[in-house]
Amino acid sequence: MKMNLLRFALPFLGVAFYSQVGHAKDAATTCAKELARVAGTAAYNPASSDLEKADCEQRNVLCVDFTGYPLSADRGDPRLLSGESLTVKLFGPKSCEGLLTVGTNLHLSGVTLFSPSAGADDKAGEPDAAASIEIEQLAKSSATTDLTVDSVTVFVSRKDIDASVEGITLVVTPPRYYLDVGVLAAFTPDFQQVTTQRAPGSQETFVRETNTVRAAAAITLNYFPAGQYAAPRFSGLHGLGFQAGIGGNLDRIDDEFYLGALWEPIPGAGVSAGLALLTMERLQPHYPSGALVSPDDVPKDTFLGPRFYFGVSLNTQVFQTLLSLGAKARVPN
Repeated sequence: MKMNLLRFALPFLGVAFYSQVGHAKDAATTCAKELARVAGTAAYNPASSDLEKADCEQRNVLCVDFTGYPLSADRGDPRLLSGESLTVKLFGPKSCEGLLTVGTNLHLSGVTLFSPSAGADDKAGEPDAAASIEIEQLAKSSATTDLTVDSVTVFVSRKDIDASVEGITLVVTPPRYYLDVGVLAAFTPDFQQVTTQRAPGSQETFVRETNTVRAAAAITLNYFPAGQYAAPRFSGLHGLGFQAGIGGNLDRIDDEFYLGALWEPIPGAGVSAGLALLTMERLQPHYPSGALVSPDDVPKDTFLGPRFYFGVSLNTQVFQTLLSLGAKARVPN
């Protein structure tokens, strides 16, 4: 893939280089020739002293050539996390000093060019092998990511004309969490309970088994196998997880349980559904629904029964999401 980029970038840069006049034309011509000579050769290696000073092996330092891609084919994606900084350093022939620069598509800092060493031999015009061309650091740029940044793209540009080559794109990974504690507003259809109604003209009451949709609050522990984003954004599959909870009344923690699946489309707020075990009521045997009984002795039993539930889940991450959306909606002065 890099050879294809070289074939694209060299004619593009070369045409631009040869379009200059006077001294600028000579410098651009020399730079283009040396780029053509080192392209695709194993000799395109910066001096070891320059590499040491550049710290190219550090995780948050990326050293690139004029294509905008890493110098070393072994250099992998540094896997940037939100909030981290990346320093991009451009290497190339010394003859390209002052002609090429490097930057990113976000938070571009001031570009620093290195002055050429005094008394250095000019070998640009010699037909030697590419190994005779001196490679040094030409420029650098820094980018700082935040929670809204998804990627960083490197660009190598000409300083004397409006021309640039798009290089490598690095994906920025936002912070994630796998466990959280939240609150569930659960709705349970077909919830069974015993109700009473006083009989007209009598001291006794009617008793009946009724089924309703019960609404209740619960405390849950949520687990996200793929890691939920800890940043305001659409979660996709990262918002899928499992949920286990107990009733919100902590005075009795043995009468209400929840186990189900959860999806948070945005961090901190989601929908869930599953199986609930709830304490419900039923009439004792031999007491049909509608029977008349004494109001002081209602013949009912309690039991723990399974029911389907669905609900809305919230955790503390939702406050960060709401604050972020509010900041985006705020009209600037």
